[in-house]
Amino acid sequence: EQYSSCDDENISLEKPTPTMSLSDRVLTKYYDYLHLFRWPLVIISIIAICISAYFASTISQPEESNVKMLPPSNPQMQAYIWSQELLSSATIASQGSIVKIYW
Repeated sequence: EQYSSCDDENISLEKPTPTMSLSDRVLTKYYDYLHLFRWPLVIISIIAICISAYFASTISQPEESNVKMLPPSNPQMQAYIWSQELLSSATIASQGSIVKIYW
């Protein structure tokens, strides 16, 4: 086993040997650095999540429920407008909400 003893007080990791493949040596070094900086990375991750949550909570909701970001000249928007003019779309919209029940 390559990482036989690894506790917080005494970290004794084996060095990569030349007989190891390149990917094994790269991943071993990656693990060594990741293990060394694990607590700062946890703290940075928690701070990033808190900052993201704060800024996400400050975003206001749209004033309209029909939010379109593309201009009407965009082909995707033209296809959407065309699909709304179809008889099937009008029929589905007039029936109310679609509900699926799985048993």
